[in-house]
Amino acid sequence: MALACSTSLCPSWASGRATADQRRAAADAFDDLVAVLALGGITLPSAGVDWRAGRLTGSFLIELGATTPEMIVRLVELLRSGLRQEQREAAGGS
Repeated sequence: MALACSTSLCPSWASGRATADQRRAAADAFDDLVAVLALGGITLPSAGVDWRAGRLTGSFLIELGATTPEMIVRLVELLRSGLRQEQREAAGGS
């Protein structure tokens, strides 16, 4: 259900209409996610962009969907590794 908006300055989410730029940004974010996960050996077979939510609300959601416990363990390992690296860099190490 679209929200009523009385000015031309309403954000797209208030009108319930997604712009082409928002659709492109959602698709690009999803493509980047899939590519990076693939580099780490992870596949999320149910992942996708929720285009319907964007059409209804003007805000797209990236659905990660269901996957195997093994894929989640691998994802957690990669996230932990990346966070440790980030913490080392923040502390001045490499």
